[in-house]
Amino acid sequence: MTDAWQVSQTFDELRLLPGILCEGEWKNQPLVTREFLFDLVNSVPQNKWWSIPAFVRNIKEKFPDYQRPAGDYDSWFIKRESDGQFLRGFAYWDQVDGALIKYFIQTLHWLGMADLASRKRMVWQRRFVLFFFR
Repeated sequence: MTDAWQVSQTFDELRLLPGILCEGEWKNQPLVTREFLFDLVNSVPQNKWWSIPAFVRNIKEKFPDYQRPAGDYDSWFIKRESDGQFLRGFAYWDQVDGALIKYFIQTLHWLGMADLASRKRMVWQRRFVLFFFR
């Protein structure tokens, strides 16, 4: 299952993000995005805990357009499920692009490739550690 997910062109994490709805006929490239995120995560030393917020912040600073061709934040019709608010523009990067990075790390956890931890119970995991990769 892990191998199939890593190379899938049809499994689209963005369209599976909890709390958002993707509408319209626009196309993203989930495999290209996943490969890019794999490359970034592969640069993290194994068996060492890393801050998820710092990891996401680093991507936002260095590679904000990692999944958006030419930095286009307006043509994808993505809205917040709770109130129907469209999440268009760079102002919503954390709610869409940042959330996708966290979801990617969560998927690594589900597949047994990473572990997650938090100092407080019932708080979204704040750190991750990799066990093995590609």
